[in-house]
Amino acid sequence: MHMNDIAEAFRIGQNVQLLAPSLFRLYEMYNLIRQFGPEHSYLWDMTKNDTLEYTAKHLARSVERFEKDEDFVFHILERSTGRLVGCVGIHEPRKKLNYYSIGYWVGTEFMGRGYGSEACMMARDIAMEYLKPNRLEIGTAGSNIASQKIAEKAGFQLEATMHNYCRDKNGNLDEGRFYIYPPLDATKHKV
Repeated sequence: MHMNDIAEAFRIGQNVQLLAPSLFRLYEMYNLIRQFGPEHSYLWDMTKNDTLEYTAKHLARSVERFEKDEDFVFHILERSTGRLVGCVGIHEPRKKLNYYSIGYWVGTEFMGRGYGSEACMMARDIAMEYLKPNRLEIGTAGSNIASQKIAEKAGFQLEATMHNYCRDKNGNLDEGRFYIYPPLDATKHKV
C-alpha cells in the first residue's frame, strides 16, 4: 500500500490529515516527544529514549518500513495549521494471519481535541479498505483510559482483558485490554 494509492477521502478528515512518515518532520516529532507528560508513560521506548538521535533512528525506520509495505505509521497533521500532532500506525504482528493492530499517540498540547479518535477512525478505514484484515485490533494498558476511550469512539469493541499482562513505568503490574473491529456479532460468536 503506497500513500498515492490511498484515496484522499481516507487521508483527509475534518480536523486532521494523515501523511506518510518523513524525516522532514523530525524536529517537530522530537519536540512533541520531549514534551510528553505522565499520560504518555505507556510509550516506554520513546519516553526513555527522548534523544534526537533515537527519534531520527525510529523515524527513519518508519519511513523505510512504510516504503517497503511492511508497516504503516502515518503522521497526524492538524488540518488548520499543518502542524504535526502525533502518529497513528497500522502494524502487522502476524503476517500469516493477515492480522493488524492500530497504535496511536498525540502530543500533550493536542490531547482532548478529538485528533486521536479521528486519526484512529481514519487508520481503521484505511486498514479495512486496503488491507482487508482477518483481524483488526487495538491493545491498551488497563491504566490507559484515554486510549481505551479512543478505541471505543472508533467503534472497536472490548474483546478481552488479560490480567498481569504488562508493567507500567513504575514496574507495577497492569492489565492489557484488547479491542476488536468490527465488533463481534453476538449471534455468531460465543465468549
